[in-house]
Amino acid sequence: MIVAPKTNPEFTATPNSTILCNGDATGSITVVIDPNKGASPYIIDVVNTTTSTSYGTKTTGLPAGFYTVKVTDAKGCSLEKQV
Repeated sequence: MIVAPKTNPEFTATPNSTILCNGDATGSITVVIDPNKGASPYIIDVVNTTTSTSYGTKTTGLPAGFYTVKVTDAKGCSLEKQV
């Protein structure tokens, strides 16, 4: 039997929108997961670190702030990035 080592998921997270007016929630983040890393299905968790608000899998309609995006694969391996 050959046991392959676990590999963490790999992804890019890119902010797309500029918040034009104070209080607007028009920001978005594009998350692209590399299907060759980790094991699907993947769970995305988006957290505004400015307000400590978790948006779960929501990547659109986001207010201004700094964000952490965490991707966890089916085996529980995860990777977190600041956006």
